[in-house]
Amino acid sequence: MLHLVGLCTKPASIRTPSLAKPKYSVPSPYIQPMGNSLIQRTDISMTHPGFPRRTGITTIALTAVAAALALSACSPRSPANEAETASTAQGASALLPEGEGTTQYPLTLETPFGETVLDERPERVAVVSAVGVDTESLLALDAVPVFAVAKYDGEDPWLPKDLWEQVEFTEQGDAGEEISAEAIAASKPDLIVNLQAYETFDQDRFNQLSQIAPVFYADAEETTWQDVLTSLGETLDLRDTAASKIAEFDDRVEAIKADNPDFAGKTISLVNVYSREYGASYETLPETDTAAIFESLGFKLPENAYKFPEDGYGEISDEMVGLIDAVLVLVGILGDSGAYFTDQPLFKQVPAVSEGRAVITEGDEAQDFTWGLTRAGILGKLWALDTFEDLANQALS
Repeated sequence: MLHLVGLCTKPASIRTPSLAKPKYSVPSPYIQPMGNSLIQRTDISMTHPGFPRRTGITTIALTAVAAALALSACSPRSPANEAETASTAQGASALLPEGEGTTQYPLTLETPFGETVLDERPERVAVVSAVGVDTESLLALDAVPVFAVAKYDGEDPWLPKDLWEQVEFTEQGDAGEEISAEAIAASKPDLIVNLQAYETFDQDRFNQLSQIAPVFYADAEETTWQDVLTSLGETLDLRDTAASKIAEFDDRVEAIKADNPDFAGKTISLVNVYSREYGASYETLPETDTAAIFESLGFKLPENAYKFPEDGYGEISDEMVGLIDAVLVLVGILGDSGAYFTDQPLFKQVPAVSEGRAVITEGDEAQDFTWGLTRAGILGKLWALDTFEDLANQALS
């Protein structure tokens, strides 16, 4: 969970999910005040053995997200101090846009491994997670990391190329791999971000990176893409920018729903086919981020969606292939060949397949669409929404 507190405040009491929760889980919702409103939050997390874990999303119907954070300042400041803080917060740098003056520094970042303090607004942010959501979220704020893990070399079609090309230091790495501390230090960051950390991130790693710069950490399994975006906005004095991006996503969902009334009430299934080794997965499990997006567009889940094993990441065994049927079936071939899956008689007998209501994507198209929709951050999801609208209309026509 993400938790920011003012330098002189005590951490707020926040209800957290059990550490023993399953891979797909919904912790008890809590009410978090934001301004004059109260917003109920539901966290959803997801993983798959064939791909690095990405984050889930909160319920799409919300127009804002109450991330697990509380931001407060030290007890009463004088007007002079307030002015000084605002002036410091709003200073622009070569890599960050001008601040909004809503975040006060010093700012304490609280993590399970200890607290670190930002004395002033960061200017050089190193993103050390290979998952991509952290870097994508920073770019969505029109901010450029000084250091990023270049697993995909910025090739995702939704990344702003002009900003990506400004990243000064990149390091090759895969999800779950530990990036060289020496490489991170060479970029001279004043904030290290790892909001999509894996189980390999421990106290020793936190201590090591903390010697370089303050570390902003959270457990990936408990962190939604809205959490990441909101918390980065708070930390970098870009809270309003973060909120506007989340609102942009919500508005896009509502626009697609309004333009496509035929989506209402139709069932939908999304299947990812990896390889014979990794198998295939049913991505529209109940209470996952993909299901939430589809439901927000007016679709509903077929009854069979509840028959896939949650503790198996929605893995589709051979005898369960027939359960993927829905009014609309989307199949993404993410490996070199999905013939082992699509050529089997059970798949061809699925009514949506035999009646032409299934859309099969392959190669880069499948990779980009599926990654953007199910595992990317705000930019990937916005991109995937437009692609989905085209695919859905293609199948339903």
